[in-house]
Amino acid sequence: MSAPDLYVTAGSFDSDELLSVASDAAGNFVVAFNAYDTDAAYQGPCYGSPCVLTRRRDANGVLAPATFIVGDPRLNAYSGAYYNQTANPELAADGEGNFVVAWEGYDSTSAGSVTEGVWARKLVNSGQVNGGQFLVNAVKNGYQGDTGRLDLAADDAGNFTVVWHDENDDYPPYSGVSIRRFDKFKNPIGSQQNVTPDSANDVAVASTGAGASMVVWGDGPIRGRVYDSLGAAVGAEFQVAATGSYPEVSAAGPSAFVVVFDGPAGLAGRLFDTAGSAVSNEFAISPTGYTPSVAADGVGNFVVTWKEDDYEARAQRFQVEAPQPADHPLLGKVLVVTNKIPDDFAKSSGKWKAGGSVVVPQRGSASDPRCNGDPAGTVKATARFSSATSGEDTGPIPLPCEGWTATGSNVVSAVLERGFKYSDSGAVHGPCSSITITGTKSLSVTCKGKTGFAVFSYDLMVGAGQGAMIASLTLGDFTYCAEFQPLLDGSDGKQFKGKALAVPIACP
Repeated sequence: MSAPDLYVTAGSFDSDELLSVASDAAGNFVVAFNAYDTDAAYQGPCYGSPCVLTRRRDANGVLAPATFIVGDPRLNAYSGAYYNQTANPELAADGEGNFVVAWEGYDSTSAGSVTEGVWARKLVNSGQVNGGQFLVNAVKNGYQGDTGRLDLAADDAGNFTVVWHDENDDYPPYSGVSIRRFDKFKNPIGSQQNVTPDSANDVAVASTGAGASMVVWGDGPIRGRVYDSLGAAVGAEFQVAATGSYPEVSAAGPSAFVVVFDGPAGLAGRLFDTAGSAVSNEFAISPTGYTPSVAADGVGNFVVTWKEDDYEARAQRFQVEAPQPADHPLLGKVLVVTNKIPDDFAKSSGKWKAGGSVVVPQRGSASDPRCNGDPAGTVKATARFSSATSGEDTGPIPLPCEGWTATGSNVVSAVLERGFKYSDSGAVHGPCSSITITGTKSLSVTCKGKTGFAVFSYDLMVGAGQGAMIASLTLGDFTYCAEFQPLLDGSDGKQFKGKALAVPIACP
């Protein structure tokens, strides 16, 4: 879908290419831009002095009647030797339909003193200013926020977090990247903190709806750090990528963040949880392009935009099903049991296939069944076959982590093919020989009776009073199950099928 371009301002402005945009849930959006009007004939609101302006359009593109001056050094201007400026605005929208804008600037007084740093102001839904501008940084020594590198993010309740890079080397520990959090009424939540003492050419922040924030920075190694809703650091800084530049971050659902960056092989990304742990490997976005940006929806799907050398702007949408640990009762398709030697318990085999909505855990998460550095023999997944009618139950059947591999592409967009596969064809670790689970598609489990191990106590064969059978698979915090009713006696050596019953209310 395309639409004509919408202009933001009218009149003559210089240096108005520094733009930032934010949209609320209803589709209304506000643009903030840095302007310095030098047209003596026009003499607009920024004539003779740089300022930050905002302009709003509603979801239908209707332009608000006024352009609001958000940051203006002339509000407290001094005409002496000090240079008054505002620059590099950044916008964020909260969950209540309001906005907050932050920028860098000087604020001079008539006495000749100057306060340099990061300033902010709240905007109501209409885009009009709500209260006066206020200083974000508590530390006023040195060069706070005088580098063109800052960002901010807001949560659903209207609280917001601002991060910026400063050159305050003479006043440690406040050099490097700083962070400060505020509530919806502009009251500080905690004190100004130092994210890292390292110099950062790029810095970005994102917040979940509940207020957890992730900060990313770096040019070379890209680093990150997570903060909780009270502004306290959640652990130490960690590596996002060994090599990269221009990192950007967005909340990907209620419990994850997606980071995109320009890597050595092109644009790439990676997913992290709110504890700062990686829940995916690096995935490729584009072999070409630079300066990526990212925005996500409420369930974790996200869009990445970037520039190409031919000056074209590109975008790609990624489908990511954020893991939600829970029971997943499924409607089974077919249960096939073969008794190769009549009435020989040790040779009974059962294969369970189930269709429906299959949610696959994220790779690298606590529910990833693979070893991922864990020693062989570590059990992160189990299978189970049980009958509530007869009381027979195999109990958890161990599926050691070394038997698992990942299936499908590492590219996050290939979520429909992503999954895990278990193979133990030689029955080295127990009766289950093959398991395949694929996102949104299918799930199958094959186990056989086998002597020499803990006996597979449920023979999967029709017997008096056995009744319906439930097959379960557990991967970490995820449990999948389906219920079947055996139909035909298999003691004559023939196959028989089980009829899929209603979806279980809960997994055993």
